[in-house]
Formats: sequence, structure tokens, C-alpha cells
Amino acid sequence: MALSTGRQARLLARTFQHEQIRLGGAYAGFLYELTRRWRQGRLTDKEFITAWIAIEQAGHTQASQHAAQFITNFREAQAMPVTHAAPVLDVFDTGASLGRAVNLIETTNKILRSPLAEARLQRLLQARAAEGHRHVLNAGRDTIEWSTAANGTTWRRVTDGHPCAFCAMLATRDGYLTKESALSVVGGMRGGGRGRRARRRGKRPLGSRYHDYCGCTAVEVLDHWEPTAADRAHQELYEKAREACKDDGLAPTTSNILSKMRELGPGTINDAHTPTYGRRKPGPKTKPSDDTKSAAARPRTQAGGGGGRKPPRRGAGPFKDMPEPPRDPSDGGDRSEWLRYWKERQDALPVDFKGDIVEPHEVVLYERLLRLGEVVTPIKRHVTDPRNDMYWERINAEVENKSAKAKYETIRQRIYSSVKPAKEHGTAPIAKEHFLIDIGHEQLLPELREALSGYNKDRSNFRIKRLFVMHSDGGVIEEIQLL
Repeated sequence: MALSTGRQARLLARTFQHEQIRLGGAYAGFLYELTRRWRQGRLTDKEFITAWIAIEQAGHTQASQHAAQFITNFREAQAMPVTHAAPVLDVFDTGASLGRAVNLIETTNKILRSPLAEARLQRLLQARAAEGHRHVLNAGRDTIEWSTAANGTTWRRVTDGHPCAFCAMLATRDGYLTKESALSVVGGMRGGGRGRRARRRGKRPLGSRYHDYCGCTAVEVLDHWEPTAADRAHQELYEKAREACKDDGLAPTTSNILSKMRELGPGTINDAHTPTYGRRKPGPKTKPSDDTKSAAARPRTQAGGGGGRKPPRRGAGPFKDMPEPPRDPSDGGDRSEWLRYWKERQDALPVDFKGDIVEPHEVVLYERLLRLGEVVTPIKRHVTDPRNDMYWERINAEVENKSAKAKYETIRQRIYSSVKPAKEHGTAPIAKEHFLIDIGHEQLLPELREALSGYNKDRSNFRIKRLFVMHSDGGVIEEIQLL
């Protein structure tokens, strides 16, 4: 059965979006590996700067060219009897890339002279890799913006399906066109065809702002487009937030609307929260006081950020500075020192573990989740009965967490060995249907993604419903489309 034009356009955009995210993750990994080698003394500062610029430029070029091809394919799929302007590629800013590399060297040297230097340095290097991910994706996004301006059309912001309130709000508008984009493209054209270029100057407009590891992309607004259920939910949430501001006598400012979206958005956005005054005891409703309203309207800062600010980038967060882990007891380290370190690191997390002490790899997983803006609640463990590990607000379900190497057989066995005994437990069987697999610093390669998509084949009694993989040092969470 042939796809409708609107659905085909949506599928093209989703495929492009996922490929851009994977591309950004790959180059973030390259930058992180480069900084690691530089820190080991395997590169001089000059060699590091040269390599940094080369990696950023390669990612930028690949992302912008990929976006230009997507624009061509997207327009062809619309089958509109019009002639479009050629795509306009975003220009790589060598000076800005040089500035980032030099700044990283200078900041590293300052940190090395401070207390807890290694822990702070690790967070810095992870954060700069996350910025690299954003710069790669921005090359594709900006290419689409310049191309729509040259074409006399507008563009829409498309989320990855599980956005923060900020991204969901910006995606409710269909026709972005800024004076800056139009003027920059007209002034930046050189030659003809695919060779035209444009470069962004100054501060990015609100609709063109993206936080680290943001999965949003830009898509040209043409005739045919089919909104998803998530799109409609984000639009409805935005309208409810505006209405809630009106009911509470608040001005519909960006900050107030975002605050209301986070109050009303559990299950729809990934940084939602429940306001304190919303958790009432049974009994007649009482109208919130002015002080309570003011508190509700103020920015909330949980794991996902709040109040108009973007979610914290990876490497930030309410975790205290920690030195590097002591040597593992299996490698001759002191067991009591090792246990004490990981207990302190667990206690530094803004999460209630309900008295449970979790394994080190679980501590790292929760750190990564929180720094991505995810809202999770650990589930109290039972001595004999199987239980899932946590409740994940993004999917509104209980989830089993696993850390594994980036190998299909290893991941398959980890999942199967959890599902089967839990379902066949004699006294308290449960369904473990949602899994989050952390593969650490590894990338999620296409071969592994394809293999994991077929996990449910020949497992009629032990199938799972949803499977997520966290990769690129906790920088990206990607859902596997199970067959």
C-alpha cells in the first residue's frame, strides 16, 4: 500500500533526523577520544588544535551536505509543480572552532591547578564533546534554514518525539522565518547551485536555539505534512499551559508557559514535574494563595532544568565533585575504600533509592540519565521477588536497566535472563517489558541497531515491548524499533 504524501514526508524527515543524531554522536565520540589522547600526552597542543578543527569541519561538512540532499528529496516527495531554489549550505566557521579548541586548553590548565581537578576535568571534556554533537547538528539545521529563506518558504521545528518543554513549545509553531536568516542568505550567496553558502552571525533567534544533545531538527514547510500523535500532544499541552497561566492571572511569558507545561506535562515531555501545591490530601479543593501561585510560576530546577532555561548539558548537574574511583578490589584495591567511594557517589545523586545500595555501573547510569534531563524514580528492591529497576517518566512505565558491551549476543542474553525468570517466578511473577541498555562509551552502530530490532523473533513467550539504548558515554538515548 502506497504511503500518503504527508506520511512519506514525515518518514523522510524522521529518517533524516535519526541519521543526523547518529552522525552527531559519532563526531562527539571522536572529539572525546581526541581530548583523551591529548591528555595522555600523545598530542602536542598544536596537534590537538589542528585535529580538533579538522574533526569539527568534517562533521559540519557531512551534516550540511546530508541536509542539502534531504531538502532535495523532501521537495521531490511533495510533487509540487514549482521550481525550487537550490539548497544553500551552511559555512563552517574555522575561527569559532579554533576559539573552542584554544579555550579548552586554557580551561584545562586552570582546572589542573584546582582541587578535585580530575573529576572537574572529566566533566569539562564530556561537556565539550556534547557541544561538538550540537555543532554538527546545527550545520544541518542551519542549512535547512538558509535553504528555505532562499526558496521564499518557511520551516518548522520537529522534535525527536520525547522533547523537553522548551523544545516542545518551539515545535508548536509552523512558520519560522527570521530577518536574520533571509538577510544572511541573500548576502552570503556566492555562485550558483549547490555551491551557495551562508553563515550565521551573532546570537541565534529563539526558534533556532538548541541545547546539547537536543534531537530537534528543522524541516521546510511545504504543502503536505502529517503530524504525529506526539506533535498533537505537544500542541495540546502548550494550549493548556497558556490557559493555566490565564486562570492563575499570570502573563503568558515564555518562563510562565514553560513552568506550566512542566506542571501539566508528565508523560508528554521529559522534564515534567508535579508542583508541590498539586499534591493535596483528600478533601475539598482550596484555591492556591498568591504566594503559592508565585512559587508555582518560578523556575523549577530538577534534573531536566526549568523555568525557561534549557536542560543542563551533560557534565553539569547537582552532583558533588568526586575524585577518580579507587582501584577495584578485583584488581587488588582496598574493598572498604572502594565501597565507601561508590556509596558517597550514590548519595550525591538527587534520587531517593529507598535505602538500597546500587552497583557502581547503576550509579553511573543514573548520573547519565539525570544529566540528560530524564526524570526517573528507583523502585525498592525485594529480597526474593523480582522487580523492575525504576519508573521512567518519559515512557510512563517501569523499566529494567542493564549495562552491557556493544554486542548483540551479550545484550540479548542480558535481556532474556531477566525476562524469563521474572515471568516464571513461582510466587510473584512480573512482566519485564521495557529495557534500557547502557553500552557506555561505545557508539550504537547500524549493525547492532538492526540486530536488536529483531530481538522478539522466535521469543513468543518472552517478548518485550520497548527497548532503548544509551550510548556515546551517556550522550544519546535511542529507541530500537522492534519488529
